[in-house]
Amino acid sequence: MTPAAQGEQEPPRRILIVEDEADIRTVLKDLLEAGLQRVQVTAVPSGMEALRVLPQLRPDVIISDYKMPGMTGLEFLELSRATAPETPKVLMTAFPDLDVAVKAINEAHIENFFQKPLDPATVLAKLDRILLMQEQKRIKDLALSRGIEALKERLAQVEGGDSKN
Repeated sequence: MTPAAQGEQEPPRRILIVEDEADIRTVLKDLLEAGLQRVQVTAVPSGMEALRVLPQLRPDVIISDYKMPGMTGLEFLELSRATAPETPKVLMTAFPDLDVAVKAINEAHIENFFQKPLDPATVLAKLDRILLMQEQKRIKDLALSRGIEALKERLAQVEGGDSKN
């Protein structure tokens, strides 16, 4: 049973945006908050700032620009794997470079790309799909965890019953 079916409020889906250009950061944040349900969007201007907020934020998806001063989006996404290895990562780039794509796939395990200029409908559809997959994984993991706990309890009862006989 889902939390909503039990009368509980479902938690927000957390998105981290890493984009050095303030206008793009603001427009993307506004687009996601208006176009997706139950989202909490955090937008930061650099990879270093993102690495600072990442452990507490625990986002459901990370979106990073590629070309940023100080640290590229690819470098940030690769470093983010230490803190958020299972979190889907999206790289945004205005530079359709095959070399960048190969590095993104091989080194940072990025499977999703947005090409600038961004198409709002494509961005919303892809992120909605990613977030849905994350929710389904979380539900499956919770069910598995509950099943394991139930088995442990039954095993403890059986072992406890055997020791009394």
